[in-house]
Amino acid sequence: MEELHSRICGEKAIEQVLTIQLEDDDDILKCLKKAMLENEIKEGRIIEVRGFWKKGVMNYFLKNQYKSRKTLGIEKITAGSGKFAKEGNDFIGDLHIVTKIGNQLLNGSLLEGKTARELEIKVKFCRFLEAKTQKTG
Repeated sequence: MEELHSRICGEKAIEQVLTIQLEDDDDILKCLKKAMLENEIKEGRIIEVRGFWKKGVMNYFLKNQYKSRKTLGIEKITAGSGKFAKEGNDFIGDLHIVTKIGNQLLNGSLLEGKTARELEIKVKFCRFLEAKTQKTG
């Protein structure tokens, strides 16, 4: 399920926020890219991610060491950010998430993962308006 909010930002563009609701067992990155493609978004910033994930992998730094970890069952995502841009027929970018493991918050890049229960992603982007053509006469 997708929801779109808009506001005018200047004469030539409208700033919009696309809210993507993922359901249990959805592939997070595939659904994000599919929603951006279907809504003709060429470049977007992830401004919020909230919900739960499972069966995933993330990279992060801990005490000056670069680490990779798999999810341990169902984990909560408390925040997220990132940027994706269309390149050819695909999107490139990073989705950064904050997840809590015990009493420790981990901030890192999501490499793959599935939704557990539900997950919401908000993408902010500008849709540029077509220039008005003037008739001469």
